Amino acid sequence: EERPRCTSYKGRCKGCLKTIHWLQGLFCTNFAWSLGGSHSCQGVWCGSCYTSDDSHKFFCQYDERELHEVIGANGEKMNLWKHKSPDERQFLEARDGDILLSPFVCHECIFFILKRRSPSGNSRADELLVSVIKRAVLDSLWSRARSNVRQNMNQVLANIKNLEAYELAGPYYDPGRTPLYDCCGWECAVSFLINTLGQGTYFECHKQYDTSRHVKGTVANFEKISFHLPETRLAWVDEENGKSKEIPQGRDFLSVE
Repeated sequence: EERPRCTSYKGRCKGCLKTIHWLQGLFCTNFAWSLGGSHSCQGVWCGSCYTSDDSHKFFCQYDERELHEVIGANGEKMNLWKHKSPDERQFLEARDGDILLSPFVCHECIFFILKRRSPSGNSRADELLVSVIKRAVLDSLWSRARSNVRQNMNQVLANIKNLEAYELAGPYYDPGRTPLYDCCGWECAVSFLINTLGQGTYFECHKQYDTSRHVKGTVANFEKISFHLPETRLAWVDEENGKSKEIPQGRDFLSVE
């Protein structure tokens, strides 16, 4: 069965209700799919409409040089990186074109995968969980700088425009439905973010990253005892530096009968 092309997608933003086409915003990976039962996603947002909720106050570490908050000798604000302008919405909103560099599964689908139901409007716990999931989604998208996202999107737009003369829509196909299990470690990300909300050693409002990152370590340690882990490992040796690294392989990799 041929996969549909993303270039034909259009939908209504769940934030501002504006009708947008693919590349004009964020289309959930499950936009054209149903995850099961009555949950049909069709999640679409403008980049600036997909924002962090206020249910939780997550700490964001900004570089003061980018925000022009370095104070000079005369008391004026200085811009040490003159080629950059302040990005006050950094980490707080998504960007058009994010879906070209990072897999975007919306918070509603992630909630459904973790809980097997949609969020309840009367549940405070559901509201808080949705807030944490949205923060995790934004963190994954912001692994790429805004300039990189914009540049990549412009290249895709140019490619699509060039192919129009040949009556081609572009090699951009629907990635398919998300598996109905936690295939990307969303619950681990949620655990990590919730841990950062506690009181830290140096700050009352949050913990430092080096403290909260141990949550990921506990999950990784537990996964190592799983029977689903690969049985075969290869050792890669860097003869120049005298270092070695174990690379896990599949169960049947280099199997001997």
